[in-house]
Amino acid sequence: MPIAPRERRGVVLVDVLVAVTMLGTAGVFLAAHVAETRVALRSYASREEQVRMATSMLAAHVIMRPATLRGRIGESVAGRFRVTIRESQPLLFEVTISDGATGTEILGTTIYPAEGHVREER
Repeated sequence: MPIAPRERRGVVLVDVLVAVTMLGTAGVFLAAHVAETRVALRSYASREEQVRMATSMLAAHVIMRPATLRGRIGESVAGRFRVTIRESQPLLFEVTISDGATGTEILGTTIYPAEGHVREER
């Protein structure tokens, strides 16, 4: 039995209300997701900048002579980073760059001075 035109008006209104509610709910979820994404991108950009700066600092240590590295053994603060150097074996140095505020390790490597370096006696 078909719905009379007068009864149909109420059904259309209910359909429109349901559709608007669904669109509004989807919009709220979309806005929350966009805000979350923006926060994540800011965090990644900050982390990328931190890694780039730590890489430059690590590169400066890679070209140091063994005597210079030995003189810097231990922990020191350089800007917003904490640099830890230890000699694990003769002419083999472990260098770690950490966040100065949190202590979280950013980069680390083991350095063996190149053949071009002057060999030094202990």
